[in-house]
Amino acid sequence: MQYQTKLSKCLWLIGGTQESVALATAIAQMHLPCIISVTTKSARSLYPTASNLQVYVGHLNYAQICHFLQQQQIVVVLDVSHPYATEISRQVIADSRFANSLFTL
Repeated sequence: MQYQTKLSKCLWLIGGTQESVALATAIAQMHLPCIISVTTKSARSLYPTASNLQVYVGHLNYAQICHFLQQQQIVVVLDVSHPYATEISRQVIADSRFANSLFTL
């Protein structure tokens, strides 16, 4: 698995909803480094283009999430995924505790 160039200590926005697009826009305007994850290429186009935002497209399993949290230096996780996307939420909660990241619903 390969990610884009790492941003320094950043937010991870688990997206895929209208609310996540609005939140990403606000994050972009505040110039906070943020990685947005979505599961489809069509969802990628919903998010603003900004130098402080990266969009990752694809599914992450438990091991990949742990690696992602460490490699990308995630300090805050914002889960704004679809309410039925329970698997990613459960996996991130477990890994966030392990990686000492702050998890926010």
